[in-house]
Amino acid sequence: MDIVVNGSFQNVKEEMKALRSAALDEARNIKKQYKKDDEIPLKVEREYDRLLEQAELLKVSAINPIQLESGLIINYELVKQLMKKLKGFKISMEEKDGQLIINYSKGSTKGTFTLYHLYKLPSLIQMPKGQIMEEYLL
Repeated sequence: MDIVVNGSFQNVKEEMKALRSAALDEARNIKKQYKKDDEIPLKVEREYDRLLEQAELLKVSAINPIQLESGLIINYELVKQLMKKLKGFKISMEEKDGQLIINYSKGSTKGTFTLYHLYKLPSLIQMPKGQIMEEYLL
């Protein structure tokens, strides 16, 4: 099995860079407002942490998000890395409970890899679409 991607990662990467930059700028502004001596209100501290987490999610080098037909958003970069390692294995994929479950086997070696829905990823306008294709040997 494999996932065929329709769309360009270039557009989504540019959008991710812009969103990441905005989140980091906003986090820097919060940090500037509160010096070391000032006590940061809990609500502001949570917002600061959320912005840093969002910036981490939007790292272009680590993630290539795609949306599957079911609406599930996954990191295609992880799928590509896994498929390289599973060359020669029999692979099957299934979507279940907001997860993409990848089962692989070769002789007595069997395993499962689960990709979870990237629900914390902000809405991206240019996100490529993915479609799971039939089972095959890599």
